[in-house]
Amino acid sequence: MTGVRLDGDLPAETVSEIRAALLRYKVIFFRGQEHLDEHGQVAFARLLGEPTPAHPAVPVLNGNSHILDLDYSGGQKVDRWHSDVTFVDRPPLASVG
Repeated sequence: MTGVRLDGDLPAETVSEIRAALLRYKVIFFRGQEHLDEHGQVAFARLLGEPTPAHPAVPVLNGNSHILDLDYSGGQKVDRWHSDVTFVDRPPLASVG
């Protein structure tokens, strides 16, 4: 699949193809998505299912409980992170980043 511009308004057929590729290959890359900000990432993620809140031990970006702040504005960069929240009631299908 080429030429996909990720956002929260993709055709159902495209979302279905993305989901099938993710389930088959376990990881997929979309080049040229510089337009996609944190809100666009969450909107895209919602097309695949309801986002799971970020790990509680890692700071979140701008109060958005779905996005980890890897460049922590508290004065230091985050030196480790993971998206593994398998202890929650609804573990995530995937991570978007």
